[in-house]
Amino acid sequence: VILTIASGLVTQVMKKVAPKMPTNITALIDAIIVGGAGSVIAYILLGIAFTPVGIAAIALMIGAVYSGSIVGYDKVKQTIEQITTAK
Repeated sequence: VILTIASGLVTQVMKKVAPKMPTNITALIDAIIVGGAGSVIAYILLGIAFTPVGIAAIALMIGAVYSGSIVGYDKVKQTIEQITTAK
């Protein structure tokens, strides 16, 4: 969850810095960096062995962080806008 939140926020910053880059590509690059690096750091800190199953789990984490960052931020932003305009 923490990686998804971080990735969503970083994706939004990257969208502001590089507005011409497609959002899905920005989110994918960001998910690879945040999700992949975050998982590897967690494996190292927790002493988890890098087995084929563990590496597959890291790839799945990248996919989960990607889907969360591409969908999550836009939905949160939409919800906040709906709450503020309903007043």
